[in-house]
Amino acid sequence: MDATTGRIFVAIVNVANGLPLNTSDLYVLDARSGSVVQRVTIRRILGDMAVDERLGHVYATSYGATALLAIQRPGASMAMEAPAGTGDVRVLNARTGALLQTVPIKSATANIAVDRRRGRLFVVSAEPVVAGPANISGLYAGPGTVSVLDERNGQLLGTAAVGVNPGAIAVDERIGQAYIVDNGGLVRAADGWSWIPQGVRQWLPFVPPPRPGLLSFPVSITVVDASRV
Repeated sequence: MDATTGRIFVAIVNVANGLPLNTSDLYVLDARSGSVVQRVTIRRILGDMAVDERLGHVYATSYGATALLAIQRPGASMAMEAPAGTGDVRVLNARTGALLQTVPIKSATANIAVDRRRGRLFVVSAEPVVAGPANISGLYAGPGTVSVLDERNGQLLGTAAVGVNPGAIAVDERIGQAYIVDNGGLVRAADGWSWIPQGVRQWLPFVPPPRPGLLSFPVSITVVDASRV
């Protein structure tokens, strides 16, 4: 919500047959009446949003594709959608919902937070989740990054590595630090024989078959200092 303009922003991902489509609708509502002021269709999947009332901007993370994962478990199987491809940050006018700028991000974007005092955006990205046949949870998590953007022009100021499967983010504007919750999970361990092509590997009796090992990472908190990125 933007208390200055009296606008509420609601993002709805379009769904068909229980699975998300690669389009979303952003509704701009009047905070007093609840009426729809503007509806903006974005051909991406919208994620988190943040508002800077000082600039009158709304920032929305999005990604443009999903992958349908078939997960096999003993005695059962399931399918789920997971982010795939690149992401971006959409900069919108807080009064009208008009798109002002699109800032590309290499990985699928998740959560976002604003440091209004320093004019910085913190954007959390995660590597795509992939299926694993021997994983208890059915999924392997991936490492993440946080991108720090200049709020005025969207310029990338730097990136920092965070933990496995990052999620929620909060900013302490007083000291200029961001706190990212790393949800942890199972990560594929390195395979020392992966440099050998699979077509060759199967004919080498001394090379073990590919069996991805698993490393378990606990939940953790990553602290990022924007002045050092």
